[in-house]
Amino acid sequence: MTESGRKKILVLAGTADARRLCLRLSQLEKVEAIASLAGSTTHPAQYAVPVRTGGFGGSNGLAEELRRSGFTHLVDATHPFATRITGNAISAAADAGVKLARLERPAWRIGRDGTWKSFSDLDSAIKALPCGSRAFAALGSGAIRSPARDALECRSDCYFQVRVAEPVSEDSLPANCCALVARPLPRCLEQERDALSKSSATCLICRNSGGRAGLRKVRAAAQLGIPVYMVERPAAPIAFDSGTVFATAAEVENWISRDVA
Repeated sequence: MTESGRKKILVLAGTADARRLCLRLSQLEKVEAIASLAGSTTHPAQYAVPVRTGGFGGSNGLAEELRRSGFTHLVDATHPFATRITGNAISAAADAGVKLARLERPAWRIGRDGTWKSFSDLDSAIKALPCGSRAFAALGSGAIRSPARDALECRSDCYFQVRVAEPVSEDSLPANCCALVARPLPRCLEQERDALSKSSATCLICRNSGGRAGLRKVRAAAQLGIPVYMVERPAAPIAFDSGTVFATAAEVENWISRDVA
């Protein structure tokens, strides 16, 4: 608890779920929330709470920041595939003695949400592509950095159109790739279908990030008869208690509200 008697919350952000959570926390009495962004996006979305930008220097640096600034709670609301940040959050919270929660929207379920070929990692999905594939890769700029870049380059018999949020240098792209710049804004099904059609894609590669907006590209592919190669989520860290992993911002808000005197 801070000197003013307020709970101080650090939200590891960068997702739409994090923004929704910060909006809710901004409206709570006796709660002071700060959002932390890694700084990988030049023009990030607006948050309803103060924002800090940049890394902490690993788990030790994050633990030091938690102690120095008097945070009482840490909420990991990063992308489901940001496993390194999640690991740092677990270690830092234990080291600093602050309460920890994870906000993670549920993964899509095959059958209920669509049909796809599942793979445990991106490398396996890329290796499974038929020769001559023209893949629409909704993977973000991380796909053009190693080790993902190496996997793309190994398939010189295929062509990859990588959707990114911000422009990237053509020199940074493998010879068999091009970048399609599109901000991660909610898209209607028709827009996703048009994007796939214009790209002349023969398949879609994406990650099981969950959420209704992202699911539209999967459903658009189904309407066009384009096969989907889905990279499933890594195993959830066992360090989270069953009562501290939440699917919605409202659930995290309730968890914090129970701690507010």
